[in-house]
Amino acid sequence: MNQQELNREIVAGFLSPYDASDDWWESDDDAEGFPEPKDWAVIAARVVINNLRDRRGIKDGFMRVDEETRVEIVNTMADLIREVHRRHT
Repeated sequence: MNQQELNREIVAGFLSPYDASDDWWESDDDAEGFPEPKDWAVIAARVVINNLRDRRGIKDGFMRVDEETRVEIVNTMADLIREVHRRHT
């Protein structure tokens, strides 16, 4: 991926937070109730998940997942990202 593609993926992931509430996803106002990320690892997790949600054969597994499970997936992925970063810095 080149820098422009990476930037596009990061912006798309930030603007489509997988762990957002059902109310946010169903709302027409993206700004209202936007779930602010706790830290950089949550942003990274959201970006990775958003990328996976755009891939044939994988994206269907991310559909129709309840809100609690979406939050758990993002938080677990963020914990893993933080730990890998801690071990390799």
